[in-house]
Amino acid sequence: MIEHGFMIATRTASVILGEEAKGLSPAALGRLKAQWAEEHAAWQRRSLARGLETAPLLAIGDGAMGFWAALDEAYPETRQQRCWVHKTANILNELPKSKQGTAKAALQEIWMAESRKAAEKALEVFVRNYQAEYPKAVAKLEKDRAELLAFYDYPAEHLATYPHHQCH
Repeated sequence: MIEHGFMIATRTASVILGEEAKGLSPAALGRLKAQWAEEHAAWQRRSLARGLETAPLLAIGDGAMGFWAALDEAYPETRQQRCWVHKTANILNELPKSKQGTAKAALQEIWMAESRKAAEKALEVFVRNYQAEYPKAVAKLEKDRAELLAFYDYPAEHLATYPHHQCH
């Protein structure tokens, strides 16, 4: 029974973490599950609905699973926008220091693009330029592609005030 539970937890972690889940021990999976449950409970205690009369259209956050689970319970209709500051840092961690400046500028081309079409084009350029040598960096970008570009689905006048650096 324990082995069956571990296999289910491993598959679940693989879906959530992608390539990063390979080789995780039962102890590591247990720690991740406990951390996510703790984050979820903390966000529930914060009462996401406090002071809001209507659900937000878009919420910005990093990859904290507890935040997204609590948000989904409070506001299932709210779309997710992944924080570009956190995502950029995670991607740059997969690159040697000598490549980070150029890669950071390329990532900024994506989130600072005038339109979704331009952002998609800049994203494809990043993938093309880094996929062969740095597939882990590219995987981190592509993993949250929809959530990273969600803000482009809203009127352009809102983009000028989009707080790219502020997440939950």
